Amino acid sequence: MTALNEESVIAPVPERPARKYLRGIIIDPGLALNSVAADIYELLDGKRTLRDVATRIAAEYDVTEDQCRADAVNLAIELVDEGVARVVAQYGST
Repeated sequence: MTALNEESVIAPVPERPARKYLRGIIIDPGLALNSVAADIYELLDGKRTLRDVATRIAAEYDVTEDQCRADAVNLAIELVDEGVARVVAQYGST
């Protein structure tokens, strides 16, 4: 399992195409993201930290920033472990 934290910077892997499906995203081959996970994924641009991503998502949804940060980190770990995202930078402790 990949060790990430809220100061990690993540980017999608271009070789794993993603497409919108209803309110979510499907990343080939066969990884489906629900609408919240899709919103997080779309903010992973290789420039923003997971903290920055979580702050933007928390502003859109009825969730605390603490919970959103934990969810963003957990999703990023899953995406990196699945090979659909990569770590661009890692700051702070893991």
